[in-house]
Amino acid sequence: MEPDGYFVTFAGGRRIEIVYSGNNLKVNGDSADADLAHITGSTYSLLLDGISYEIVLAADTVYVNGQPVHVDVKNARAQLIDRYCTTSEASTAATTTLNAPMPGLVLQVAVQPGETVECGQGLLVLEAMKMENELRAPCSGVVTRVCVKVGDAVAKQALLIEVMPLDPEVGVNKS
Repeated sequence: MEPDGYFVTFAGGRRIEIVYSGNNLKVNGDSADADLAHITGSTYSLLLDGISYEIVLAADTVYVNGQPVHVDVKNARAQLIDRYCTTSEASTAATTTLNAPMPGLVLQVAVQPGETVECGQGLLVLEAMKMENELRAPCSGVVTRVCVKVGDAVAKQALLIEVMPLDPEVGVNKS
C-alpha cells in the first residue's frame, strides 16, 4: 500500500504533515500506532496509541469526539498547486494568476479571455513527466488573460492564466 500524505492546517495557522500507510501513522515525521476504520458515510473510528476517537468529516470542519476542529486538509499535489497560484493587487482589484507548478507541455487550454469560471473548474492540462495534470481555477471569476496555447513548453512558475475574482475581497492584502 502506498502511503497517503496530507498537510493539515488548523484555524490558528498551525500546520502538520500526516503520512498514513497501513497501520503506520507519522505526524511531522514521528511514528504512532494507528488504526483507521470507516464506519459509515463521513464517520471514522481512529485508534491512536491505544486511545479511540470518533472522527466525522464535514467540509472545513472535522469533529473529533463531537468537538469541532476547523482545518484545511490538502494532499501534496494540491499543496504544490496552491504554492504556484499567486494573487497580486492591481490598481483597483486583485488578479489571481495560475502559474505552472512544474515544467511541462500544454496539452489543452479549456478557457478563453472573458469567460466566467467557477472555483475548482479545470482551466488547463499540463503534461509533466508523462503525466497529465489538470490545473484548476483558484477562485471564481472572469478569465482576463491566457498566456499559453496548446503545444507550448512552459517552465516552472511560468504565468499561464490570469483570473479576476468575482469576490473583490479575494487576494486583497488587508495588512
